[in-house]
Amino acid sequence: MTDKGILYRTHIDVADIYHKRYRHSDMRVALSDKESSAHFVLRMLAFCLIQDEKCELNVAHDQLQPDLYIKNEFDDVILWCDVGWPSLKKITRALHRADKVKVVTIKEHNWFDELPQKIRQNKKFYVVALNNEFIEKLISLLAIKLSWNVVIEHNRISVTVAEHFIQSDLVFLTK
Repeated sequence: MTDKGILYRTHIDVADIYHKRYRHSDMRVALSDKESSAHFVLRMLAFCLIQDEKCELNVAHDQLQPDLYIKNEFDDVILWCDVGWPSLKKITRALHRADKVKVVTIKEHNWFDELPQKIRQNKKFYVVALNNEFIEKLISLLAIKLSWNVVIEHNRISVTVAEHFIQSDLVFLTK
């Protein structure tokens, strides 16, 4: 069974307990024919973690652009966010174009360890990793009408989908 070319109607409520923020979003988000379900779920989780009304999704799925971004009034990229395992070339491009670069990835993958130390220690570069089991469970619960209740508390994220409660540690690979 393929999950390509699906348009999701999303209803997402995010409560960030630590930062005392609440966000409600209703939007339509496409899973492109070049995007995996894991990438889509990571993209939606990154959207939840950013917690900024100015955050936008890359709807064109342009590989040279960030998956999510925040721009200022002069169209400068303030935050460049990619999910998964962006290439060194894309990270380098992001570090030159944005004030802050964030990557949301899967903890069990060794992508981060393979990056040059110069990149890993860059003060503009932040990496947050989530458990693979958490991502796989959310993939299994994807539905055309996607309704998530998300709570971010300290170093943990939890998502309630219908009667399912799933959680993961937020592992910060950079400081």
